[in-house]
Amino acid sequence: MKNIFSIIIIALSLGLGFFYAKPEYDKISVLREQKSAYEDALSKAKQLRTLRDSLIADYSSISDADKTKLAHIIPVALDPVKLTSDMNVVASNHSLFLHDVKVSDANTSADSSRTDVLATNESKPYSVTSISFVTSGQYPNFVAFLRDLESSVQLIDIKKLSISVSRQSSGILDFQSIIDTYSVNTMNNSSTQ
Repeated sequence: MKNIFSIIIIALSLGLGFFYAKPEYDKISVLREQKSAYEDALSKAKQLRTLRDSLIADYSSISDADKTKLAHIIPVALDPVKLTSDMNVVASNHSLFLHDVKVSDANTSADSSRTDVLATNESKPYSVTSISFVTSGQYPNFVAFLRDLESSVQLIDIKKLSISVSRQSSGILDFQSIIDTYSVNTMNNSSTQ
């Protein structure tokens, strides 16, 4: 009888161990995995904090004059009216007439699909604005105009250029141009501040 009682006690102990201790052990295993994941997240957060501090130190080491130059090269917000006005001043300095100016967001052009636009805005830290315009005048003056645009402070890419004879005056050429200019993508910029 003592043997049966001992066997029952052992069986109850094993049953209790299996039905109580095993789930508790599984909970402990899950908690250990969570602890490891949290420690990894904390380690990555420390690395990011170190990287952020390093970038802030690098940015702080840039002089205010250089920051101003950078803001002119790729502005935070593009002012198409000011850019058009500046281009008109440069054109008039070279005896050219600037007209038919059209400004459009190159990221949302008609040939791109909605998913391309979303991917473009999310992946690039800058926005592209296309400006098309016609300049009328003499060829050497237009070349000098392009040289001045090229050496201007703001970043500009000439995407298309076509030349035709002006219908309004003989000896005058019409230069149809499409340029891209850039600005900081405010969607990405606001998420980093």
